[in-house]
Amino acid sequence: MKAREFIDVWEKFVNEKSIKDRLLSNWNNKSKWTEQTIGYACAGSCPSDNDPQSEGHSPFGEYLIEALRTGWRYQKEYKHVDLVIARKDNMRRPYSWEAHEQVLWSAHFHPIIPEILIEQESSCGISWQEMEKLILLRSRLKVLITYTYDKGHEQSENLNHATSRQFKAMLEDAWRECPEFEETEYLLIIGQLDEAGEDAKANWYCSIFSANGTAVPKEAWMDFSTLKQ
Repeated sequence: MKAREFIDVWEKFVNEKSIKDRLLSNWNNKSKWTEQTIGYACAGSCPSDNDPQSEGHSPFGEYLIEALRTGWRYQKEYKHVDLVIARKDNMRRPYSWEAHEQVLWSAHFHPIIPEILIEQESSCGISWQEMEKLILLRSRLKVLITYTYDKGHEQSENLNHATSRQFKAMLEDAWRECPEFEETEYLLIIGQLDEAGEDAKANWYCSIFSANGTAVPKEAWMDFSTLKQ
């Protein structure tokens, strides 16, 4: 999955869940928002592999692997990452598997390299900590979803730009010290609440970066009229 496709899936998820479960009414309730999006911060496998009510259940994880169609799995808090997505055919067996032939290794989540890493941080101001975690790990797509002040707050726009500049600078520093796979994409999604109450609307400010910190021009990927950069 490419970054521009992820944006579309995330926006559709929020819109559909807002209609069905009034998701946006919990925008400022960090615990409830986390529960209804990425899922509680506890380790657990994809419900399709284990118990559907497992503590590792992720509403967005379910939505995303359904969008990816067949052959995908997710796990919460894998290697301390909020949500990790990997192909089912991209799982490694522990090297000692010959001695444990009766073990159903397919039920274990050991991706060779994850396809997507997702971190969600409720505050833009400290999101650099999650950026750092993503930079230190390997994956084809690394996503940080974070949130700024509601629309109209004087610091909101400045924080949007500052967070994007910080992410870019951190990627440039990491590339200079130890370059990674050139086709890796980084996606920064910053959420802002447009209205309150029944008219609540979420705005998403998105930036895509290459592994070396180069910002991908908006015209090269932006074809979603309701999204802004």
